[in-house]
Amino acid sequence: MSDEVGKKTPLDASQYQMDLGSEGKVTMVLDCNRGRGNWQATFSDNSLSGQFRFGPMAMTKALCGPDNLEQFVAAQLGYIRSFVLEGDWLYLNLMADGGTLVWRRVVNNADKLTVSPTGGGPRNWQVVNIDTALNVRQQPSLHAAIIGQLKNGALLYNLNGCVAGEGMTWCDIQPLVGGVRGYVSLDYIQPAVAPNGAVVYGEDDSALRAGQREFDATGQVQCASTKAEEISQCAFGVARSGSGYATVVITKSDGRKRAVYFVLGQAIGASTSQADWGEFSATRDADVHIIQVGNERYEIPDAVVFGG
Repeated sequence: MSDEVGKKTPLDASQYQMDLGSEGKVTMVLDCNRGRGNWQATFSDNSLSGQFRFGPMAMTKALCGPDNLEQFVAAQLGYIRSFVLEGDWLYLNLMADGGTLVWRRVVNNADKLTVSPTGGGPRNWQVVNIDTALNVRQQPSLHAAIIGQLKNGALLYNLNGCVAGEGMTWCDIQPLVGGVRGYVSLDYIQPAVAPNGAVVYGEDDSALRAGQREFDATGQVQCASTKAEEISQCAFGVARSGSGYATVVITKSDGRKRAVYFVLGQAIGASTSQADWGEFSATRDADVHIIQVGNERYEIPDAVVFGG
């Protein structure tokens, strides 16, 4: 608020909630009171600030307690004239430098579960609760053609989130190791757990940062360009995205680059071209990933992928 009023903080911020609907409708919880009305905003060129107003609000008027701020907040809503959005924080500014109401965005866990990684959803799924096989369907419907099947425990990419259909929730997936893209029921998948016990949400930016040479670490790994060549050392750079998501870029003896991609601590593929193609395979020897790309061999320790 203004310097004259000072900073006011609710006793329990979770009791103050605002839902700005996409059609200009707003609902509010202000402690023991509830309200609803309309809102409108005019965005500036950067879409992160602009003009903002609430219309008339229909608000209950219960007495919540002497130390609560519900009546104070409700009284300020009609004086809001502009906004600034910074990450998860929304600043609603009052007219004539009268102060600012500060709100923090909270993502509903159920909503977060059904969106794509771009929208903050889980990066990967794992098939659960299946005794035989999980059907992959061409469209989000029980009547759609079955185009594949998945075993219990299979790891999947979360491609484009989930949609509702026929009273069920269907998720757009593709197996981690390659295979057909399609839809499976959310009832039989859950967010995949990384080797460190974490569930990772949001996009994996390791390949992008590796392409820009924004490495988290550099060093040497053992390598050989042909089956006849003795194992030697190759320079590498690694861009990590946490919990076993990483892109390792290796400089071969002829100066060319080879990127190896890791998801959930597993090596899943390598960069190739028509002039530099080779069949990919990955095995483990204790804590070292043995990577084969055609005749090339690379030995990448877990420490490179996870850090530490």
